Formats: sequence, structure tokens, C-alpha cells
Amino acid sequence: MHNKHYIGFDYEPLDFILKFDLNFVEGSFLKYITRYERKGEAFKDLDKANFYYRGETGGTKYTMDAVRNRTNDKNFRFELFEYCNVNGLNDWQNEALFNYFTRKFVETDRAISKLKKSLREYKEHTEKVERFTFSSGLDNN
Repeated sequence: MHNKHYIGFDYEPLDFILKFDLNFVEGSFLKYITRYERKGEAFKDLDKANFYYRGETGGTKYTMDAVRNRTNDKNFRFELFEYCNVNGLNDWQNEALFNYFTRKFVETDRAISKLKKSLREYKEHTEKVERFTFSSGLDNN
């Protein structure tokens, strides 16, 4: 059974997770970065992605140490590139994933910050357009 926010991915997160035996922390990060624009809770999904390598829950600490370094795994890197490309992930999603799986966490944080910034800018732009449309009467049929 698929949730609607996974429909349309040509290469599903679960398939990638199973193929490369990603642990819970790694798989969660991949999942939240991949789907953040699709579920309708983009900021929350990006916060969850950060949580799974910096956060703490139920007394069990999920740390950056859980992330295995894939820098020298050419097959993994190639397949991650294919995963990003086939699914149409944007540049900052690609950056977040590649930096995460090569344990470049400062760069991962930067990419997630860029994703959040672009979301805020898009939301502000959309709100301005809606206000203009409403105030100018363009929304009348």
C-alpha cells in the first residue's frame, strides 16, 4: 500500500532503502528529503530530516554516527544520482542527499537551509499574488 505522497516516484524511496540496506536513520533522511514537497507539510518534513541525524526521541539518540560513509562506494553514488535524476529532485535535494551520505554534515545543513529558504520565498510570492489577484478583482469569473 502506497501513501499518496509516494505516488509518481519512478524510483521509490523504499526500493532504494532496501537495495542498499539503509538503516532507520539513513532511510528516514532519504524519505523526508525526497518527499518534502509532496505531502503538504514541507517544513515539517525538512525538520524531520534534520531530526533523524541530530535529534533525540524516546531516550534513543539518533546521531550522525549512524550514517555510514558512502564516499568510496561508486555503485551507491551512481545509484543515488540515478535516484535523484529519475525522481526529478531539485539541486538542493541532491546536495542534501549526497552530502549526507558522504558525512559532510555542514553542507547537508546548508542544503536543507536553502530548501527552507526557497519554500519561504515561494510561499511569500504566492501570498503576494493571491493578495494582488483578490484586491484587483482578477479572481471574479
